[in-house]
Amino acid sequence: MASTRHGDRAPVAGPRGPRRRRSLLPARPSGFRTPAGEAAYRHTYDRALAELWPEPFDHVYVPTRFGTTHAVLSGPEDGPPVLLLHGAGLSAASWHLSVEALAQHHRIIAADLVFDRGLGEQSLVVGGEQDAARWVAELLEGLGVATASLVGLSQGAWVAASVARFRPELIDRLALLAPAATLQRFRVPFWLLFRGLQNLLPKGDPQRRALRTFELVDCVPAARLLELTALGLEHFREQRPPVLPRRFADADLRRIRCPTLLLVAGGEVLYSAPKALRRARRLLPRLEVSELVPDAGHFLTVARPGLVNQALMGFLDPSRSTAATSSVAPAEPTGPPP
Repeated sequence: MASTRHGDRAPVAGPRGPRRRRSLLPARPSGFRTPAGEAAYRHTYDRALAELWPEPFDHVYVPTRFGTTHAVLSGPEDGPPVLLLHGAGLSAASWHLSVEALAQHHRIIAADLVFDRGLGEQSLVVGGEQDAARWVAELLEGLGVATASLVGLSQGAWVAASVARFRPELIDRLALLAPAATLQRFRVPFWLLFRGLQNLLPKGDPQRRALRTFELVDCVPAARLLELTALGLEHFREQRPPVLPRRFADADLRRIRCPTLLLVAGGEVLYSAPKALRRARRLLPRLEVSELVPDAGHFLTVARPGLVNQALMGFLDPSRSTAATSSVAPAEPTGPPP
């Protein structure tokens, strides 16, 4: 797998007419507020990888029209590529509990979302699903990857689904872990959070704010990951208008024709988990695995890493029986009523 660190690249042809967010204020890419804040974040990011990342890794920086994207590479260079896309407010470092299992047979590309916290630098606002798909297309092209399996968590799952919808030729297999929106609309409090309401609240102690954010989705991260998230809250400025994952229309879901795995948290708070599962089973043409993960909050890779990794390993290796990955939970969703 080749990597690209410098130089310009011709735009990648994409679908027509990106869907743009509306904002009363001028559009603004994301970025760190001060050089000192960026330096503190980068230092802690490096410490997080050194302490938590269980596999040898390389850094790579890839230019795209939306800005320079940072990714962490692990696993055999000749292995089938798997692109990992993290949840909102996190970074590629948040995949530390999954990389050891997945890197056994796959080339792992754990990317920082170009519009979110990380080591990249955004230069153009991501306006919606089609822009998200264009960004991934240019990232993969810059890495010399023709096709890859995509694994997305939360907001990263929405990005992955956007690629499957608008650039299907890039995807081998699609794994959606607790997708943000995509299948179901957010409940109002979380819709407001994604709209940027948290940036209007009193700042207070960033560490306590970060912990509260994780507690809202029933998650207890590693201490270094919590510290990194707190530094992001303190020093990183989100793009304007904010990236807001949306519920896909029925017709869009029917156009996702790659083999798909869906895991939804049994303790999901962003939306109704049973409704999300029912809609996916009705509309996704090649949904091979669709399960409710018991005793798990929204960030599945932190809440139930062993179970999630087992499901992913079986799904990403087509030679293994898909049925073996379907033992996550009973076939019919359980939990609170829709």
